[in-house]
Amino acid sequence: MTDINNELFHGKAVAAKVEAFDKGIKQLEEKHKDFFKNTVSKYSPEGEDKPAEIGEFYTLQFNSYSASIGVENDLPPDIGEEIRELFKRSFE
Repeated sequence: MTDINNELFHGKAVAAKVEAFDKGIKQLEEKHKDFFKNTVSKYSPEGEDKPAEIGEFYTLQFNSYSASIGVENDLPPDIGEEIRELFKRSFE
């Protein structure tokens, strides 16, 4: 079952894809937890060492006809590629 907010915003078909992507992102963050735990968040208040979260490193964009993703260059290349591959599997 899709999340009602995703369904209202994107429609049923796209909501299912968003949720598949979100599930995969959580798995990638767990797989690479050492990287994120040892990387300070871009949004950590000055003087705090809050760990980074995977969501800081990519941006999903939607328009009426397609979805796209941008991945930050400061991620290790293997993690960035895994995010891109997950996007392709989820949205194409």
